[in-house]
Amino acid sequence: MIGLWILSVINYGLLMLPGVESWTYHYSNNTMNYTQARRWCRAHYTDMVAIQNQAENQHLNELLPFAATYYWIGIRKIQGQWTWVGTNKILTEEATNWATNEPNNKRNNEDCVEIYIKRRQDQGSWNDESCRKKKVALCYTAACHPASCNGNGECVETINNYTCKCNEGFYGPECQHVVACEPLDAPGNGVLNCTHPVLEFSYMTSCQVSCEEGYALDGTDTARCASSGHWTAALSECQAVACDALVNPANGVMSCSHPLGDFKYNSTCNIACEEGFVMEGSDKLVCEASGEWDTDHPQCKAVKCGEMKEVEHGTVSCTSPHGDFSYKSTCDFACADGFALMGSHSSLQCTAQGHWTGDAPKCQAVRCGEVAGPEHGSVACTGPHGDFSYSSVCDFTCAEGYTLSGSSSLQCTAQGEWTGEPPKCEALTCAALKRPEHGEMTCTSAGGEFAFDSSCSFHCEEGFELIGEPTLRCSSSGLWTEQAPTCQAAQCEILAAPHDGVMNCSRPFGDFQYKTVCSYECTNGKTLQGFSTLECSASGNWTASSPQCREPEDPDVYVAVGIAATGASLLSMASLVMFLIKRLRKTAKKFRPSSSSCQSLESSGVYQSTVEQV
Repeated sequence: MIGLWILSVINYGLLMLPGVESWTYHYSNNTMNYTQARRWCRAHYTDMVAIQNQAENQHLNELLPFAATYYWIGIRKIQGQWTWVGTNKILTEEATNWATNEPNNKRNNEDCVEIYIKRRQDQGSWNDESCRKKKVALCYTAACHPASCNGNGECVETINNYTCKCNEGFYGPECQHVVACEPLDAPGNGVLNCTHPVLEFSYMTSCQVSCEEGYALDGTDTARCASSGHWTAALSECQAVACDALVNPANGVMSCSHPLGDFKYNSTCNIACEEGFVMEGSDKLVCEASGEWDTDHPQCKAVKCGEMKEVEHGTVSCTSPHGDFSYKSTCDFACADGFALMGSHSSLQCTAQGHWTGDAPKCQAVRCGEVAGPEHGSVACTGPHGDFSYSSVCDFTCAEGYTLSGSSSLQCTAQGEWTGEPPKCEALTCAALKRPEHGEMTCTSAGGEFAFDSSCSFHCEEGFELIGEPTLRCSSSGLWTEQAPTCQAAQCEILAAPHDGVMNCSRPFGDFQYKTVCSYECTNGKTLQGFSTLECSASGNWTASSPQCREPEDPDVYVAVGIAATGASLLSMASLVMFLIKRLRKTAKKFRPSSSSCQSLESSGVYQSTVEQV
């Protein structure tokens, strides 16, 4: 098998089309399916032909000989998209050269592509075909090689040639030249460090500037040689580091020396405070290489007096031109509402010696007059600042059966007066009650009608039931112990009309309640068995059971049973049994119960039963 395969390969006729050490085309003498064609191209050349543009389609049509089966090219449908098999790139709309009405997948699974060479129509155009068909394999040999474009660009295959697409920063037919920038020099008081990946001060060269101690760059520290031949940034200069500018401290003076410029590296400043003020911090500062002063800025602060504490139930308001509680600070005192200032001074000052001009005053609560409890009541007072003093509260209560007339609570105001007059205790009454409908009410009271502790009892007439408590009492809250009861008519069981009958009911107090009367009649020729009229009694029961409508008795039906004397013959007994069976069957055929029935209540109060007759 291997020998036959080798022989078949040798027999393939090869044609190398003219070229000049560049892209060349090749095709097989024999036809093969698409998979075999690609395997053959990759074994002998680079791959199946990959067409770059429309001009190449025309070039191939002119160059190649006519083949009845046409030629396979390097396009195949992969995952539903037409793809160049050599690069695995999706075919773009701009690169397509389909023949008229193609691709049409006419026979299904037409996933491979052929090119029409010297066809009468659509010359140089493509058509989708089944990959199993046999056609001439069209291959190419690439002109590009690893050394093409000197490794500084992309080698692009063209017809019988290739071109170099140079990378950024390179130029020339073979990308053999690199862009150069102007050489750089180190700045004063600084050092220049450069790296040159290609050539000195050419594309991709990177230079970084660093400064000596006490100096800093006035711009970016790095510059690169760009593809334009210019540096990405101008060279930075090294300037002496500057510290924050200093000013004379409040209530002090400053003298400085600046060897490299105002407040720059190695500048020195000396500070002194005015008389009466004390320095906090060092009296000498030096600007260091870091751009920071060697110590925090000193301050001249005034002499301080002791901290003035808040006055209980009062406020302290201070003004301090040189800081809290410092020289020339003034503190004014005031008391809250309801308090009075006790002391010789309402204002104190901090002197140059660090002392206040006097002791701080105090605030004392004002007082109201004493309060007594009301008759039939009592009073309870609380005073956060002393008995009957500002903010004291007195709460008043009455004995059981009495209610307050007036405010239940008084408060001592900031003006030394109570918020109102003391209240009084007055007797309590409940709301008046009424006799329930169909009932009676009896009340007893020791302190007046419906007064506290009054009691009322309730009873209902015959046939009515008491709903609620039978006895109510007027409580100490001025409310009855329960809601007033009502009398409700006794309720009897709900009745229904009999089958094949109607029921008519009167309702003086409500449906099927006390004194309701229901009368019955039968329909469809039925006879009433039971009482024709029922009444709901005071006990909540009907005067009788509900009647029923039934078939009337047949006068011709009689069962005559003769009892023979002791010792009658067996034949006489059999005759009697047969006679009874015949009579029972006849009676059963005259009446059969309905398979379904319903009752209806008309708006007039008549209940009716309807039965389907068989």
